[in-house]
Amino acid sequence: MDMVVVGVVFLDIKGFPFFKYDAVGTNLGNVLMTHGGVARNVAENMANLGAEVEFVTMLDDDSLGREARLRLCGAGVKLTHAVSTPDKGMGMWLAVFNEKGDLAGSVSHMPDASPIERLFDEKGEEIIRSCRGVALEIDLSEKVSERVFELAERFDKPVYAIVANMSVILRRPDFMARTACVILNEIEAGRLFGREIRALSPEETLEAVSEAASAMGIRSIVVTMGARGAVYLDVENGLRGVCPAVPCRVVDTTGAGDAFFSAVVESLARGMRLDDAVTCGARLASMTVSTSESTCPHVDEHFFGIGE
Repeated sequence: MDMVVVGVVFLDIKGFPFFKYDAVGTNLGNVLMTHGGVARNVAENMANLGAEVEFVTMLDDDSLGREARLRLCGAGVKLTHAVSTPDKGMGMWLAVFNEKGDLAGSVSHMPDASPIERLFDEKGEEIIRSCRGVALEIDLSEKVSERVFELAERFDKPVYAIVANMSVILRRPDFMARTACVILNEIEAGRLFGREIRALSPEETLEAVSEAASAMGIRSIVVTMGARGAVYLDVENGLRGVCPAVPCRVVDTTGAGDAFFSAVVESLARGMRLDDAVTCGARLASMTVSTSESTCPHVDEHFFGIGE
C-alpha cells in the first residue's frame, strides 16, 4: 500500500558566493540548478527510505519535465497520477545563500493547481481509498486540501500536512486539527500561532507550542528550531520533549526541513512513537544538510533501528 504525496515539482536555482555575501553588490560564486519543491523532495526522500510512494503532481511535457520524471522514477517514486502539462505546471525557486550556507533571500513561482483540482474531482476516491496515508502540500490549493481531508476522513487515512508558503493554512487554520501530526519550523509556528517564538529557549518553545496547540485542537505537533533541534508533543500518548539537532558539516541547508518531515512521517507510518520518529527526522535532516542536494540518496538499511 502506497503513501500518497500530493504537491508540486520545482526547479531550484541556487547561488553560493565564494566570499562574504554582499546583499547589494555583485557576488562571484557557483550557481546550481537542481530538482526541488517540498512535496517532490518528500516523495523522493520517502522512496529513499524504502517507502512505496505515489506522487500526485504536475510535470511539464518538455525536457525539464522529462528529466524530473526520470529522476523520480529512478528513485522508485510512482507517477501513475502525475498530470502532464504543456508548460508552467512546475514551479521555480530562485535562492541565494550566504558564505555560511544559510539562505539569504529567495523568490518562488507557484504554478496553477487547477489540473490537480480536476484530478481529485475525477479520481480522488481511487487515489485515497487504497493508500496508507497522505503527505499533502497543504498550501497547493484550498480546494485540493479540502477534498483530500474529506476523502481521508471518509476512508480513515491519516493526513500529514506539508506547509510551504502558508497561503492556505493562514486562511484555514482549522485544517491543523484534522492533521495526524503537524510539523512546522519555528517561523511557520510563530505565524500560525500569532506569536514570536524564535527568541525562546527550547523548553519555553515547548510550553508555548503546547498551549497554542491545545487552543487549536491539535493532537500531535513537532516544531523544528534549526541548530537548536526540535520540540514535540503527542497529547494522546502523553509524549513531549526536546530533541537535539545532530551535529554535521553544513554544505547546503536546502531541503533539511523536507528531510525531517519525510523521516518523521515514514517513522510514524511504521508504527514508531513520536519521540523516536523525531530522532529519525533529526538524523535525516543532518545527512541532507551535509550534501549539496535537496535530498539525501544514501540511507543505511538500519536507519529505522531506533525504537524497533
